[in-house]
Amino acid sequence: PVTRAGIGNNAEGMQMLIQAGCNPHMLDGFGNNLARPISAWGSSDAFRAVVALVPDINIAGGLHFAVLGEGAPQAIIPDLLIAGASINEQLKFPRKLRLQFWLLANLARCLDARHGSYLYFFLTNLSGSTPLIC
Repeated sequence: PVTRAGIGNNAEGMQMLIQAGCNPHMLDGFGNNLARPISAWGSSDAFRAVVALVPDINIAGGLHFAVLGEGAPQAIIPDLLIAGASINEQLKFPRKLRLQFWLLANLARCLDARHGSYLYFFLTNLSGSTPLIC
């Protein structure tokens, strides 16, 4: 519930849920904590609230998610930088997802030359990339 409130940029709802006992450090099935989906959706009000409520929240990967996400990166990137996100951080995938990305990249290579080669390049270079490369 706290992640949904964050994606919806509902800072007050997040505050209530965290104070009621929701764990802001809990990871989803892909190894992402609360800060990553908030960053991906550009939910700057929610991000500022989470950083104020949970000063030790791990924001690693936040800039990558903001740049590649669905939201408004121009709104949240300054907040991420103020909170200490590094533009030199290399994106790392959890070990259990590396095979899936490898398979997806090779499937993309089999697609037509125009779209498949771009997707293949993107997927094979995403791991280890910095936010500036994204």
